[in-house]
Amino acid sequence: MAECRDEIYSNDYFDNVIDFIPDIEAYVEQQRVVCYQTIREGIYVLHRQRAASMEISIDLYGYRRIPKLYGLMDTSALESTGVLKIRRQSFLDLLGQDIVIGLIDTGIDYLNPLFINQDGTSRIGAIWDQSIRDGVPPDGIQYGSLYTTEDINAAIQSSEPLSVVPSQDTDGHGTYLAGIMAGNEDIANDFSGVAPLAQLAVVKLKDSKPYLREYFGIPDGVIAYQENDIMQAVRFLVDYANQTNKPLSICIGLGTTSGNHDGDSPLSRYLDFIATYSRVCISCAAGNEANVGNHNSGTVEEGQSTDVELKVGKNETTFVTELWARAPGNFSVSVISPSGEVAGKIPAKLNVSSVIRYVLEPTVISVDYRSIELGSGDELIVLRFVNPVEGVWRIRIFNDGDLTKNYNMWLPINGFISADTYFLQPDPFITLVETGTTRRPIAAGTYNHTSNTLYLNSSRGYTVSNLVKPDIVAPGVNVYGPIGRNQFGTKTGSSIAAAFTAGLAALLLQWGIGYGNSTTINTSDIKTILIRGANRNQTITYPNREWGYGSVDLFSSFESLRTTGN
Repeated sequence: MAECRDEIYSNDYFDNVIDFIPDIEAYVEQQRVVCYQTIREGIYVLHRQRAASMEISIDLYGYRRIPKLYGLMDTSALESTGVLKIRRQSFLDLLGQDIVIGLIDTGIDYLNPLFINQDGTSRIGAIWDQSIRDGVPPDGIQYGSLYTTEDINAAIQSSEPLSVVPSQDTDGHGTYLAGIMAGNEDIANDFSGVAPLAQLAVVKLKDSKPYLREYFGIPDGVIAYQENDIMQAVRFLVDYANQTNKPLSICIGLGTTSGNHDGDSPLSRYLDFIATYSRVCISCAAGNEANVGNHNSGTVEEGQSTDVELKVGKNETTFVTELWARAPGNFSVSVISPSGEVAGKIPAKLNVSSVIRYVLEPTVISVDYRSIELGSGDELIVLRFVNPVEGVWRIRIFNDGDLTKNYNMWLPINGFISADTYFLQPDPFITLVETGTTRRPIAAGTYNHTSNTLYLNSSRGYTVSNLVKPDIVAPGVNVYGPIGRNQFGTKTGSSIAAAFTAGLAALLLQWGIGYGNSTTINTSDIKTILIRGANRNQTITYPNREWGYGSVDLFSSFESLRTTGN
């Protein structure tokens, strides 16, 4: 089958993520797929022809096969994490030597002095820029342009560096995270990354396709990345680490509220698989959604109903909200407009799609029922509001089953939706984003390291199945880092906590593999070590939904290893 170079970028093709397909060639022939990409055996991205006016159809393709969109998780820390204490132990010498830190984000400013050695060479081993189409992609991948350390070194020496390596971080988010994880020590500006001798491998994600942005209602100018591109980014980083024969610490400072919040998305399942690899650690952002009003939950007795009040802001154009219930669920819904116009109860069936149109309002609501969502087995109702009028909407939830059941509803992440759109009775718990609900990767919540208090918006656990998440919390409030070349400032958010955690993981990979203390160390091992040494307040019971097992402290983690053995 032909490669997908054009189809990957073109808005004339739907992208579908499928997993656990035993015979991909037979499947694509049967489904009339134009071309496909391989993530790994059994997981593929299909590209199908799309008519100009054709919209996404959950009914036709299924919920989980539509790539979800992920946004950025951000809105004196080295001492609080125990890194400086470790540096004072000269016999350890943990600075990230011979470790790769992999970043999946907005790219990196490779000309920033924080990523250049004293001899003028780059500390970046590779940049895969998914957005640049005219270069050579990585082996086994069909899009983007790969720039090696030789390319980057040549660019640094050039009078026109962007003519050699045209990749740029126009947002600055990726450069900031890279600095936190692995920036050089800058004594003049009182700055150092957690692992300042680690090598960086960076993936700049391409923008999401317009048809997906339109479906999910992403505002213009807001960064949103596709699930399948993140999956390919993880694959690239693992391949790069294998090729260079170096351990790998991956940072994912992205998140979405789409999904059942139990680690069942294609991306979460893939990360869970990769996290079993030895010599690899994955750190994810828990999210910043605790107090933005985008989660509602409740219990409905059999044969009864309840109303969920949703305040919609003035400038909202399109948004999607999802209702999830653990099997066996049997919910149905009716939607009442701010003027009081009632859309009759739409009965729940196995797989049904309906459209609600109102007489007095221009709003159109698409309702998709999935009584058994493929992959999770949970019940799912997707409501997509188009041109919603301002005011309080009521979603009436009916329990048509013979059991008392719980439900959860989520709105999009902060930034994908107006701050004026929220549930009037929000629940701050189970507000972790995907991938922060994934079982094996480390989910990092956010706390203020100067006041030792939890960040107000740090997403809270647990997962829907009561798995303890976040695992730990790390600094993420007003953290000092690079905001430009030779410029520093502060940022806040759980992506920063994930970056700190990934940096600490790099030091533990060096201790385990580089020094021969644990040559098969993996994500679960590193998570356990960090949990052992986490700081815990004696007045608080751990684990808990806010702090997980406590705040990271690498020095205390090594102390725990000394007393308990590794």
